[in-house]
Amino acid sequence: MSLADSTISVVVMPRTAADEQRLDRGLKQMSAEDPRLHVLRDPQSGHTLISAVDLEHLELVVDRLKRQFLVEAGIGKPTSTGDVWRGRPGGQLN
Repeated sequence: MSLADSTISVVVMPRTAADEQRLDRGLKQMSAEDPRLHVLRDPQSGHTLISAVDLEHLELVVDRLKRQFLVEAGIGKPTSTGDVWRGRPGGQLN
C-alpha cells in the first residue's frame, strides 16, 4: 500500500520533547501493526504527518496515541493527503 492509498491526513505537533518521544514510539508500533497507516516527517518544519484511509481510521489512531501512549499534542485539521503533502519532500519516520 502506498501513501496514495491513504486518503486523509493530519499534522501532529507534540507539546514537549517527552511527547515527541512517545509519539515516535507509538507511531512506529502502530504503523508496524497497520499497513494502512502512513507516517511522514516534514524535514523543514519537523511536523509529523499521519495519513489514514478515512476519517474514522485517523480518529482511532489519534485517540490511541492519546490514551495508550499518553501523547499530548496539537492536532491539525484533517485534510486530503494530496492537499497537505503535494510536492513536499519527507521521509519515513520508521
